[in-house]
Amino acid sequence: MMHRPLFVLLCALCLSVVSCGTKLSAPTANIVIGLAALGDIQTGTEVALDGSTSTDPNGEPLAYRWRLTRIPPGSRAVVSDTAAMTTWFVPDLAGIYEIELVVSDGSLTSVPSTTTITATGCANDVPTLSYVSASTRSPNSGERVSLSATLGSSDLRPVGSGDGNGAVTDGGTPSGDAGTAPPPVTAGCTPHVTYHWSLLSVPSGSTAALSGETAQAPWFLADVPGDYVAELYVENDRGDRSEAKTVTVTAGVCGSRAPETTPIVATNDTPSVGDAVGFSTVVSDADDGASCLSERYTYAWTVSALPPGSLAALNDPTAESPSLVIDRPGPYAVTVVVTDSEGHASDAKTLELTVGDCGTRPPSISSVTASPASPGTDVPVSLTATVKDDDTGSACGEPAVYALTWAFASVPGGSHAALSGIHQDTPWFTPDVPGKYVVSVVATDARGLTSAPETLDVTASSCGAAAPSATITASPASGSVGAGVSLAATVTDSDTATSCGRTETFTYAWTFQSVPPGSVATLASTDSPVSGFVPDLSGTYGVALVVTDSEGHASARATKNVNVANVTTSTCGTHAPVPRLSAITGGACSVPTTCGTTTSTPAAGSSPNATAPGYTVRLNGHGSVKLDASGTTDADDVAPCNAKETLSYSWSILTAPVGSRATWSIGTGSTTTLVAPTFDPDVPGTYQVGLVVSDGTNQSSLLVVQIEL
Repeated sequence: MMHRPLFVLLCALCLSVVSCGTKLSAPTANIVIGLAALGDIQTGTEVALDGSTSTDPNGEPLAYRWRLTRIPPGSRAVVSDTAAMTTWFVPDLAGIYEIELVVSDGSLTSVPSTTTITATGCANDVPTLSYVSASTRSPNSGERVSLSATLGSSDLRPVGSGDGNGAVTDGGTPSGDAGTAPPPVTAGCTPHVTYHWSLLSVPSGSTAALSGETAQAPWFLADVPGDYVAELYVENDRGDRSEAKTVTVTAGVCGSRAPETTPIVATNDTPSVGDAVGFSTVVSDADDGASCLSERYTYAWTVSALPPGSLAALNDPTAESPSLVIDRPGPYAVTVVVTDSEGHASDAKTLELTVGDCGTRPPSISSVTASPASPGTDVPVSLTATVKDDDTGSACGEPAVYALTWAFASVPGGSHAALSGIHQDTPWFTPDVPGKYVVSVVATDARGLTSAPETLDVTASSCGAAAPSATITASPASGSVGAGVSLAATVTDSDTATSCGRTETFTYAWTFQSVPPGSVATLASTDSPVSGFVPDLSGTYGVALVVTDSEGHASARATKNVNVANVTTSTCGTHAPVPRLSAITGGACSVPTTCGTTTSTPAAGSSPNATAPGYTVRLNGHGSVKLDASGTTDADDVAPCNAKETLSYSWSILTAPVGSRATWSIGTGSTTTLVAPTFDPDVPGTYQVGLVVSDGTNQSSLLVVQIEL
């Protein structure tokens, strides 16, 4: 029995669809089948569907939902647009097709309207072939030949076409092809047949093969001169075969001759190491011309000889004119073979080159210097190097351009120094600890030749290498719960003494090493010379401090323990969870053109944990709703308790419309333990679902969510 307050609340939530005591009428769906589909139709015929005569007594715009509720076994027929006012489908198999239309005005849905049509199949005659044909009967060698066929039957629509020798024109028979013109056909009836092509014979030496033996229009390559005989028969789904027919194609000599090449020409007959050399050849082919073919050529270049240690390679071995970069003195050889578009290859041609030794001698480092030569710790040091190269003299005239690469060969123990600008002419570094720094440099010339490494020792003094030391003072030394404790740091650093005279600055890092169990106390500052905290529980608070000077040297960790008394009475663990929804998300929209946005509102005069309902959800055309209860809170889980209790969730369906079998999408029927389950209402009406949350000790009150579909 419904309690009076709940009844009043539900009545207050009624919108335009239901006015308390007055229910509006649902729309009416009506299907009109196109005139072409009245009575029995043949498969392959488009059936027009019209829902425009559907009506709504309330004058609301309608949303449409079409579907095929019955089709013949094996059919793949579908409605072209399931949400359009007018649409269509094509029967693909003989049999009965039942069409259903449901309309909705956004609030109410019509009773389904259905109608049926009967599709008849095409005739079951044994398939016949009128003739087979080829795109050309006299191809050149290497030319592609396409095959096609025309089927002959009172039920069959012709397939296959042509556009030249042996071409089909207006259903007629090509000259020289087998068969006669096909009989008249019945439009829209195309039974399924399987094609079976084969090459009965090919000229000696040919490797021709069909592109597809069961394709409707396969092709093959007439690769050598001579006769090619192709055969075809077709087979229907019952296994009935047509009579086989053949077509003969005779390939001529055009396209059977190999190309020829001239001797290879180099762009530079006397290159030096580092030069790029290009190669080319001129191609001719007796098949290439207006009387025969228009040939295309593929180039295959290879490096057939290299000096010892050379890694030279062609930039593009398939280019018409490739190139390579000379990297070592000595003999080189390049070979080319050209293949035409019919697959015929030319004889190989080879070019040999001999390269001298200019540009092959590496540079050397004559000197390395540092400024200052004897720095103190943390003083920047600049480096320079002088390069010598015999290839830059008048005999060779190589450019005096070098790339330097600097590195540390070794540094003192504990150093983290790094070189800045390792590829610059004058890099620098800053010694961070006293000791010897060994710097190495290598020079690379414009041809990529590299010098032996040269080193320099730089010794840094100890000034600036000392780390600071720190101590902590706590006031008061022993605290009490709720009373603040002040912390101060005292820092010393020997680098600021008269012997070095450096000016240092310091950074501070305060942390808690330990706190009483359950404490959430925090430090007033983590990076200032002074800090402090307010104890929230009795026990020992361990404070730590690390101080770092402006050279990056860190002190040893300073620690201080502060004992705190006065235990306060705790209510931790006595609080029950408070269930709350953090998000309500509508699922897929059943009618995309009219579906609105899912909305939710707390019920008037009730809080989120009140009894029915805590939330009201109107789906507005959505088919489901996701209820996210991750916003549930528990006072035991926040300061000062911080119990971090594990919450368990229990959802159930409290009420549902008559005839409903609604379930949770993921769960166990009418219940689920997910934090954010999805609820699937199945009939229009009002549902109520409930949530109870437990922390293992205390259980929440019931949160009721009302869902209106």
